[in-house]
Amino acid sequence: MAESFKPGDAVSWAHGSDVLSGTVSRVTGNAVYVVEDNAKLLNGVESGAADALHFEPGGFVGHTSGTQRYHYRPGTGPELAFTARRALGGSFKERGTSSRGSMRGWGILFHGRSKHRDYNF
Repeated sequence: MAESFKPGDAVSWAHGSDVLSGTVSRVTGNAVYVVEDNAKLLNGVESGAADALHFEPGGFVGHTSGTQRYHYRPGTGPELAFTARRALGGSFKERGTSSRGSMRGWGILFHGRSKHRDYNF
């Protein structure tokens, strides 16, 4: 199953209500290694972009709405390891995270870049 990921592939994984993106750096037997990308938000609230995010005060910290748009560059940070998990049907999950309970969906690796920051949390 690790063969479904190749070095240079764009990938993403959930960290709570945020989604991080990266690039596969290497693949071994049952592990995929990823370096997180440097992602720059292009349409922040004060960006002046036509599709800028909208912030509305209120509630706990306010509410941000809109579709986030990012520019990605290869990262230079440490490699993160994702290992195959039988309990999740062979999905790759960030090493050190549980495959059970409320953290079941945390850190599952999938193809494509789709960074998202939950500004409402």
